[in-house]
Amino acid sequence: MTDTSPTVLRAADVTARTGTAYPPQYAGKLKGREKRLLGDLFRLGQFGVNLLTLAPGSWSSQRHGFKAGVANAHHLVNRSDKPALCLEVGTRAKNERVHYADVDMQGARSEGGPWKFTRRDGSPP
Repeated sequence: MTDTSPTVLRAADVTARTGTAYPPQYAGKLKGREKRLLGDLFRLGQFGVNLLTLAPGSWSSQRHGFKAGVANAHHLVNRSDKPALCLEVGTRAKNERVHYADVDMQGARSEGGPWKFTRRDGSPP
């Protein structure tokens, strides 16, 4: 007899990714942030989906433009005394650029590679 029961996938079973690729001077506010990469788990190709957990006081990121091309910026901040959970959904574009509104930093990645961060003038952080 063949087992035909569905496979059960739980977000909580995905290993949490901590830390950030940001330069150290911009990383501190993200301490306490965890991401579980659900898009990878479900083999999504066009969209990335992350389960984001923010410890009290933690930020999701430095403020960056939302929507793309708009100078205003966004991020999430957990101002409560309990962990906060949310879903992040975004593109899986191979080439991306991001500008940070409050700090002298911009980021870029090519061909889906790692993020590289520089100052706004292109010099090292």
